[in-house]
Amino acid sequence: DWDSDRDTLLPGYREEWEAARAGRAGDVVGVTGDGTNDGPALRAAEVGLSMGISGTDVAKEASDIVIMDDNFSSIVKAVTWGRCVFDNIRKFLQFQLT
Repeated sequence: DWDSDRDTLLPGYREEWEAARAGRAGDVVGVTGDGTNDGPALRAAEVGLSMGISGTDVAKEASDIVIMDDNFSSIVKAVTWGRCVFDNIRKFLQFQLT
């Protein structure tokens, strides 16, 4: 389990990550990876994206989203769609509350 073994495998990792993020509220970090060595970065990111065809099982388990066609344009489309949905929700809430 990553949560219990994290400090054993990477001592001081959490503190280093929190110090690097100090004063950067609102930033969202997305990481893409397909190999075993990408696992820690995929876990630490807010959004981890792994490749479904060429990616290893370790990367797939560590990521939040698995890109099934291994095409970077799919990531761009998903981000565009997600921003549109977020904007629509924000506009709807603003309309309802005013």
